[in-house]
Amino acid sequence: MKIVHQRVIIAFFSLALLVSLTVLGVKFLQGYRLDINKKKIKLTGLLVVKSQPLAAQLYLNGKLSGATDLSLSLPSGEYEVSLSKPGYQSWNKKIIIKNGLVTQIVATLWPLSPDLSKITYAGVLKPVLSPSGNEIAYILPNSEAINNWQLQPGVYILSLSPRGILSKKKSQLIAKNSSTVNFGKVEKLIWSPDGSKIMAIFANQVFLLSTTSWQDNFPLLDISYQKKSILNLWQKQKEIQRKALFEKIKPPLSSVLAENIELIDVSSDDNLLFYQATGSAQLKPVIKPPLPDYGHLPENRKLEKGDYYVYDIKNDKNYLVFPQQEVEKETKFWWMADSQHLLIGQKGKVSVIEYDGGNLTTVFTGACEPDNIFPAPTGKDIIVLTSLNPTQTNFYNLYNLSLR
Repeated sequence: MKIVHQRVIIAFFSLALLVSLTVLGVKFLQGYRLDINKKKIKLTGLLVVKSQPLAAQLYLNGKLSGATDLSLSLPSGEYEVSLSKPGYQSWNKKIIIKNGLVTQIVATLWPLSPDLSKITYAGVLKPVLSPSGNEIAYILPNSEAINNWQLQPGVYILSLSPRGILSKKKSQLIAKNSSTVNFGKVEKLIWSPDGSKIMAIFANQVFLLSTTSWQDNFPLLDISYQKKSILNLWQKQKEIQRKALFEKIKPPLSSVLAENIELIDVSSDDNLLFYQATGSAQLKPVIKPPLPDYGHLPENRKLEKGDYYVYDIKNDKNYLVFPQQEVEKETKFWWMADSQHLLIGQKGKVSVIEYDGGNLTTVFTGACEPDNIFPAPTGKDIIVLTSLNPTQTNFYNLYNLSLR
C-alpha cells in the first residue's frame, strides 16, 4: 500500500511539473520574462533578426547587441535597427516592438563590390525580358565581332536559368539574317503574353517569330497587315490576366484598386502588386481586424495620384514606396525573384529597394539605360546591358551582376 501511495504522489507531482512547465513555456512565448534586478515578471516583445549573409553585426539604437541570426526579448517601444558586415552595404530601419508579439526581420545586405561577368561578347541590341522573366530576346547585328566569335547575326534568346546564366551556349539563335531581312535594323521586339512568339517590328516590315522553333525551316512572311489585330489580341490576353489577378482581392477593394491604379509589375508569387496611383482614393481594410504589420515601415492606405505603392494581397497591406516627385523620368521597375525587393533601373544607375519602401540601395553605376536592366530568376543576380570601355560607345554586351 505504501508503494502505491508513493507512485500516486510521484505521478501527481510529475503532472503538476508538466503543467507548470507548459504554462511557463506559453508565458515565455507570449513575452513574459523575469527581471532579476527588479525581482518581478515583465511582459516584453520578441525581435527575431535573420540576414543574408549570416553573421552580420546587429546594433540596436547604436549599441552592438550581437550577430545574426538571433532572437532578443525587448521592452515595447521604437528601435533603430542597423546591420553591418565587412564588404557589404549597411542595412537600417526603425521598428516598433510590441509586448507579447514577435517582430521578425529578414534583411538582405548587398555587396559593396558586386561581381560583374560577361554573358555576350559580340555586341547586343534591343534586349527584351520575356513575360516569365526566364529569358531575354536580343539582336546580334552583323559586325566584325560576329566573325571573330564565329556567330551568325540574327535574333537570339538567352536562358536565365541558374545553371546556364554565365554560358553563351545558353543563347539560342531563332532567326538569322538573310538576303532580304537584316535584324540589325529592327526597331522593336515584343513578346507575346504567353512567351511563345516574338514580334520583330521594322520600319516597313513586321515578322512573327516562334520562340521554340528554328525559323530557317520556312520563309519569313511579312505580317504588317496583321500587326494591329495581333497586338490587340495580346492586349486582350493581358487584360484577362489582370482581371484574374484582381479577382484575388476582396471586394469592394478590388474595384477601388482597378479604377485607381496603373499596374507596373506583379511579384513572382502573384501576391504583391507594384503600381502607380492614377487617382486619389482611400483603401478600406478588407481583413478585420487587421493583421499585424509584416512590413516594418507603416502602411499607407490613402492613395495620392502619381505616387508609387505596393499592395500585399495576402495580408491586405499597402505601402508607399516613392512619392511621384522622387522618381526620375524614364525610370523602370521590376520585382526581383525573391518577391521582397524591387529592382530600379535608371540612366547610369541600378538600385534595389524593399517592398515596404525601406533601404534604397545603389548596387551598380555605369553606362546603362533603364530599359536594359533586368532581374534574373536566381533572385540575387541582375542582367545589365553595358560597356566597360568608355571608348566603345556603340558596343554593348549583356553582363551578369552578382549580388551574392
